[in-house]
Amino acid sequence: MEFEYLNPDQQVTTITRVSYRVLRREEFINDKFTTTNPFWSHDWDVGMAFPKGEGIPLPFISNDGKYLVLISVTPPFSDFTVLRIYREHRYGGEDLLGTYKLKDIWTADELKAHANLTSTGRPLWFAGSTLGFSADSSAFVVRTPWGREVRLDLDGGAIHAQ
Repeated sequence: MEFEYLNPDQQVTTITRVSYRVLRREEFINDKFTTTNPFWSHDWDVGMAFPKGEGIPLPFISNDGKYLVLISVTPPFSDFTVLRIYREHRYGGEDLLGTYKLKDIWTADELKAHANLTSTGRPLWFAGSTLGFSADSSAFVVRTPWGREVRLDLDGGAIHAQ
């Protein structure tokens, strides 16, 4: 993760841009070079303006390095974007597959009971949830604290709730 600053030479700095670099583990096939330490090389990256008021998003990277999911670190407000899914672009760069608001993931009843405009002391929107890629790497899965499973399809961005 890299940061760009508005005033980098001052004591108090302001972050203006965040970049995430996705690295690939290098394999040395048919090489006499052996080591117990892995070597990583730059594969692709995502840069974005710093989301004011949201904090720095937490990155989830798929095992194959093809997908990056950024999780917003915000309290539970229905109109906030809480997930951004990116896919590696074939010719460098990235493709934004989808952005999801909390109201896309939680039900209306869950929003009514747990999402309000009071943010003081509120837990982050994913508190009590389980987040991660599916076993077959076809979806990003959010298991809510209330036992529902929401699958965000990595191929087309469709939402499947169970």
